[in-house]
Amino acid sequence: MAHQRRLLWRNFVTPVSVVLTAIAVAAWVVAVLVGIDDPDDVLGWPPMVFGGAAVLPTAWLVLEPLVAKETLPNPVIAAIIRSITAPLLPTLAIFVTGVVLLLVPGVATRMVAEGAYLFNTQDGTPATFLLALGPISNLIMAMLIGLGIAVVIVLPLLAFLKPRVAMEANAYDTGESAAKANTAAIRALSIIILLTFLCPAMIIFGGQYGWGWMRVLGWVLIPIGVVAVVIVVRTQRPAAGAEKWFPASAAENNRRAADGDADHPEAAPTDGPAKG
Repeated sequence: MAHQRRLLWRNFVTPVSVVLTAIAVAAWVVAVLVGIDDPDDVLGWPPMVFGGAAVLPTAWLVLEPLVAKETLPNPVIAAIIRSITAPLLPTLAIFVTGVVLLLVPGVATRMVAEGAYLFNTQDGTPATFLLALGPISNLIMAMLIGLGIAVVIVLPLLAFLKPRVAMEANAYDTGESAAKANTAAIRALSIIILLTFLCPAMIIFGGQYGWGWMRVLGWVLIPIGVVAVVIVVRTQRPAAGAEKWFPASAAENNRRAADGDADHPEAAPTDGPAKG
């Protein structure tokens, strides 16, 4: 039980994430102090660090299941959960640091007097920026980027490097007879998720910045996603008892496997999920 609690706690914080949180908070303080003296946003980076410092420890915690010996729950699910839990500690640390900065003589006064680009007092008071805008923007940014890392990096890598782990996370049959079909299905599914984010981004940014090659590549990758959808529908085989969460086609794949359908060699008779 103690071991399980320790594993669950790692979804919130680890020794490495504590160090990265300290670095992120220090960077946030530097962004505040430098941003005060940068009224025209000549440097450009203080607003990004002010609103996204918590991304650093969050990114590590979401990526850690790739190399961790053990996680609870499954590494894929753990990465997704951590996209929500990992930003909590750095956000709290940033809030506390904001309180300290407000108490430091001269900081709030300079924020008002300098008329900084980052801290435009027409948009709020120093307390608004340091205690509300800063922590909330870090929380939201870290959660969004953490989720993106989980589904665009962690899931595809595990699908190709440790397919059984990814199959377990998606309630696929991990039995030996279903391994070949479901390995293809989980890898195709990871490609679908990756292209769901990648294609629109390439098309939009390619058009916005005049990168024609990127826009064309975004459109070219769409048929690959369609092929991946077909592969998933035709091959995925849910674990015993999980059919109700899947389309009828997945249950049909299981039925064909049980019947030994010669037209679907990937769907051989299954002995059920692997033990252990």
